[in-house]
Amino acid sequence: MATNMRKDKWVGPIFGKDLLVNYGSKLPPEGGLYLWKKCLIQNPDAIMDETKFKVWLSDCLEIPFIKAHNLKLSKGGKPSQQSIRPNFITFDGLEIGSGKYAKSRIEDFVSEFNSINLRQNVYNMFQDAVIQFSPILYIGEAGSIKNRIRDHLQGQSDFKKRLENIGIDYKETVLFYIVKKDKKKRERELLEYYLTHLLIAPMSVRAG
Repeated sequence: MATNMRKDKWVGPIFGKDLLVNYGSKLPPEGGLYLWKKCLIQNPDAIMDETKFKVWLSDCLEIPFIKAHNLKLSKGGKPSQQSIRPNFITFDGLEIGSGKYAKSRIEDFVSEFNSINLRQNVYNMFQDAVIQFSPILYIGEAGSIKNRIRDHLQGQSDFKKRLENIGIDYKETVLFYIVKKDKKKRERELLEYYLTHLLIAPMSVRAG
């Protein structure tokens, strides 16, 4: 039976902490699309004992995945207000994340998973779940994926500042990319535009 083989696909996740080692030098030089997502704090040593595991889990729970205050997600508004695609949501003061939690529940949780193997399984499961199902932070296009991600990592774009504003470090992000070397810039921009609409990436700030 004949099947359709995909010639291109999304590559990832690539952990931000690994990208910081070589500033994305191993990424493809061709053009394409890329997106950033959040991951949990990278600390494999957390599985070694209950105390470290409890601190790691508490730290992860205290950082919201999305935070926005006095930010208008609509096309209109004052010139000083940013417009983010898609433009059908308006809010003032929003945090999406773990919120408040009972610290006693963490004590119970950690005491239940009381071996390195169990904590390793939980660590991997939580990390995989967050990477797969958390919201996308940012979608971009580039003539060279390698060069553009290097710009992000070195602070030559405002994406790093946006992360810092909501308390996220690159070490708490993962990257996905897809090579579109046969696409012209206008075609990549259109793909980026509609992906941003479809996936609601809150940091992909654009004019209308």
